[in-house]
Amino acid sequence: MRGIIQVVGIKAPGFGERRKALLQDIAIVSGAEYVSKDLGMKFEETVLEQLGTARKVTVATTTTTIIADSGSKEEIDMRVAQIKKELANTDSVYDTEKLSERIAKLTGGIAVIKVTAMRLSCVPPSRHSEPRLSMARIKQPPWLFTKGER
Repeated sequence: MRGIIQVVGIKAPGFGERRKALLQDIAIVSGAEYVSKDLGMKFEETVLEQLGTARKVTVATTTTTIIADSGSKEEIDMRVAQIKKELANTDSVYDTEKLSERIAKLTGGIAVIKVTAMRLSCVPPSRHSEPRLSMARIKQPPWLFTKGER
């Protein structure tokens, strides 16, 4: 490996239990081990063998695409079977849609993660948001300026 490692840090997808499930899915597809305080593991004690690999990772402002094929086929099949059991037990349309998306991502070998910008200033302006921003600037007091606006 020549002592060079390429790493990227992104915001984890989802919320609550769904976040944990999505991170476990990504770990399975990339051949990594899911590390969590809930399992009694610490990030500081993680070794190189617990990390996964991806063929390609594309990070943009609002999305991240992970193309990974280093996970074992048996683990992926077991995970898909587990998700299908959850799908059979749910009554919610929202949960059905999200579980179906997870199955598609796992079987396709591609995980697409939606990542939101931390601040509005990180998001590139669009022609649709310009009128609203202009109106907000008109209504703000003349003594209040945002960074770099003066």
